[in-house]
Amino acid sequence: MATYQPYAPIAVVSDSQETLRKVSVFWGTRPLAIKFVSNLHQLTESAKSAVLNSGLGQSGDRVVVVAGSAKGQTELTNLIRVEVL
Repeated sequence: MATYQPYAPIAVVSDSQETLRKVSVFWGTRPLAIKFVSNLHQLTESAKSAVLNSGLGQSGDRVVVVAGSAKGQTELTNLIRVEVL
């Protein structure tokens, strides 16, 4: 996503400090740490809360959630969803 240098900031939400360190060097990304969650619904809600609390978004804003849910596989995206904060 950062390759395209969009106008909107890219919030990268993860429970992995390693992941957050890696993405912090990419253009326009804002790393946000959350606690580990066990399902996709909790992940989405935690991510939305993190974006709201960081000031990157306001209530009513639309965000695109891009995620991968397969354990142990890197660079796998199998979910793209539009959510409302």
